[in-house]
Amino acid sequence: MSPRVFSLVMFLVCAFCISIADAHNWINNPPSRITGLTKSGPCPPRPTNNYQSFVASKGVPFGLEWAIGHPRTYTWFTILKRADEDKLPLITESVLDDYISSAPQGASSKDPGGFLSEKAYDRIHIRWKCPVNCKFGKDAFPVPGVVGGGGNFYEKQITAQDSTYYDRPDDWRPSRKCSCKRNGNDASEVRQYEYKSQYLNNDIRAAYSSTKYPYIVAAFKYRHSFKRPQDYDLARLMIPTSEPDGEYIIQYQWRGYYDCFDVVHLDTGGASPPDIVKDVVWVKTDHCQFKDTSDYSFKNKFKCMVLDANGNVTQCIQHAITAGRNSINVVPLYNPPDVKFPEVNIPFGRNSKFCKENAIRASAGNNSKALVCYSFNRPSDDKKTRCG
Repeated sequence: MSPRVFSLVMFLVCAFCISIADAHNWINNPPSRITGLTKSGPCPPRPTNNYQSFVASKGVPFGLEWAIGHPRTYTWFTILKRADEDKLPLITESVLDDYISSAPQGASSKDPGGFLSEKAYDRIHIRWKCPVNCKFGKDAFPVPGVVGGGGNFYEKQITAQDSTYYDRPDDWRPSRKCSCKRNGNDASEVRQYEYKSQYLNNDIRAAYSSTKYPYIVAAFKYRHSFKRPQDYDLARLMIPTSEPDGEYIIQYQWRGYYDCFDVVHLDTGGASPPDIVKDVVWVKTDHCQFKDTSDYSFKNKFKCMVLDANGNVTQCIQHAITAGRNSINVVPLYNPPDVKFPEVNIPFGRNSKFCKENAIRASAGNNSKALVCYSFNRPSDDKKTRCG
């Protein structure tokens, strides 16, 4: 089989503002549609039309890793074809419960030999710690079976010698909370644990063709066993082998929060899936700008610049890339006459060397429609925007 390469356009940066909903990042790995989480159901928008999260080989399971923190609640995953993306608003927890409970014999993980019923597909727990100064992850690893640190929830630690061990990809982060860098390398340590059977009893996976819910390819239900939001659960999922090659969506739901993965499903004949080529693009959102907040990073090579008459942002973007920033604001130096307040969203005075007000106004001259551009690292709070 000849290798196939897919283009992945990453949603990274924009002019004017970044229009995303970024809150608790309950998905840890792999990358999904957003870097956070949103209550704007049923999914945040696809970053670009040809965006893909990863490639799944037919018959080969893949891992998803998510945060846990509210015992006795459930994380749900639903697989459907991209062609049925318009059906996402129909997928509620009650619909998924009905789909799972209506599974015919052999279509559920509760049935011997049923869909993903093998032990390898059981949910496992991921614990991490970091020896450097991080806010989370500094406590000792638990001892399985021992009360304290959550150890009483675990049957054993899973090692590379166990068949249930998950070989986490090298590009997976250990934690959304901290990079744990030491001397340029990741100093964090990750361990895997097998849950005791009683904590897996409410987990269930089902896949079948439903006349009532024809758009659902498969559904997965995982219970949160205990409060541990700084760590994660991991499960192996798989698109049913009966499904054809093509593009699929995996929806994440947890208590009214949503996210989605975009997946290419391929029959690779047992070979490794093809690589995804990643292209970085700048995405422009009109009539929207980030407020001047403490989240801006001005300490190193910060610079404001007045755009030329054509509004060319090329130099501003290049400055952002050089400075290691992921966003730019393009804002008017002077508000239009119908705007009744004099404030403009330019961080004058933060760094007189690189954003001196007198120098910027002198550069603009008499141009009342001058636009000023500056780079920054986008805040994690999507409320820090002005849109209209």
